[in-house]
Amino acid sequence: MSRLLRWQITGVFITFSSLLLALAVIGAWGYWAEDSTAVRAITVVMCLIFASCVGLSISIGTVDWDEGFPWRRAVTLLLFLLLGFGVGWARLGVP
Repeated sequence: MSRLLRWQITGVFITFSSLLLALAVIGAWGYWAEDSTAVRAITVVMCLIFASCVGLSISIGTVDWDEGFPWRRAVTLLLFLLLGFGVGWARLGVP
């Protein structure tokens, strides 16, 4: 598979993960003074999860695809995204 096609596929993962990280950081920055300590801690965990998603997305693009698509990394990325959404959903219930 060509390097350009590999980075085009990976670009979707990087863009989506970066968007989620940016939204989490902007939300944390905007509401930091108003949130409780528990919500702040959960927000930091959520930002770390989405930052690891960006790193995983970049690693999918850098790995050599001679043996095929790196399914383990892609599934791990999707699981981390679901974990981040779950943490965000759980954060809504914290006073």
